[in-house]
Amino acid sequence: MKQLFQHILLIVCITTLLFGCSNSPGDEIVIAIPDGPSVISMMRIIDQPPVIDGKQVKVMVQSEPLQIQAMMVQNKLDFAMLPTVMAANLYNKNVNYRLLAIPVWGTLYVVTNDSTIHDTSDLNDLTIHIFGQGATADVLFRHYMKSKQLRNIHIDYSFNTNQEVALALLNRTISTAIVSEPLVSMLISRDSKLKIISELTVETNQNHLQKNMFAQTALLVRSDFLEKHPEYVRKMVSHVEASCMYTMLRPEKIASLMVEYKFADDIATAMRSIPLCNIDFVKASAIREEIGRYLNIFYTFDPASIGGKLPDEAFIVDEE
Repeated sequence: MKQLFQHILLIVCITTLLFGCSNSPGDEIVIAIPDGPSVISMMRIIDQPPVIDGKQVKVMVQSEPLQIQAMMVQNKLDFAMLPTVMAANLYNKNVNYRLLAIPVWGTLYVVTNDSTIHDTSDLNDLTIHIFGQGATADVLFRHYMKSKQLRNIHIDYSFNTNQEVALALLNRTISTAIVSEPLVSMLISRDSKLKIISELTVETNQNHLQKNMFAQTALLVRSDFLEKHPEYVRKMVSHVEASCMYTMLRPEKIASLMVEYKFADDIATAMRSIPLCNIDFVKASAIREEIGRYLNIFYTFDPASIGGKLPDEAFIVDEE
């Protein structure tokens, strides 16, 4: 019996070692990103995945942020990109990922096929279609309505997905909606009478970045990965920053890659989409106040959207 127990223990140990090796952090660095503007910001890395100190970077593109959230809860990712609001919510629920940077800013637009609508003031007394009551587009549009002093607007939440909203615009069963890139560019490429009325801005006052402080997308790192491998994190951040910069400096190359990897139907649509994605890598530690003001919008409208409270200071990784 003793020999049998030792034999079983040996098998368990060998199996543990084998599985430990195959899943060890020495094999690869894994980042998951949602389809859309995040992909455009990461296009150079998707095309040429870097190797960081012997670790191959693996980019996983998911159709929905909820898929990424599930992997984060299971600690399957070293890095992730998510809507900043969702990232704050997860952090407040003790999912151990922290905020490194904001690579993608506002990509939500008021779009219409109504020829009588020319600017924001024409939105009064209309029905605006939005997917997701209480979601980012809804909260920010209600904030936008207040800041622009719009009146008597009915918000319709009857569509189940952003794609359904876009299709309804194309079919002209609705006239005005909030739509995100890259759907905006797709819509305009298919119907030249569709037009952008306004970007969904967050702040009307200028700030030190001279930009709309819609800190839409967060680059996150798993807390224990940061603690164990700070040098890997610094190098990964540099690669993501370089990818974002390359996207803005070489849009024609990125557009070609988007078509090659089937993230866009054609070069013209891809070229239209890139500037509308507002890609600009900014380290979170440099804009703590702005991120706090952005998240406070959601806390004011619906505290549960960010986990019932504003994240504490440890949410943002200090620049080293």
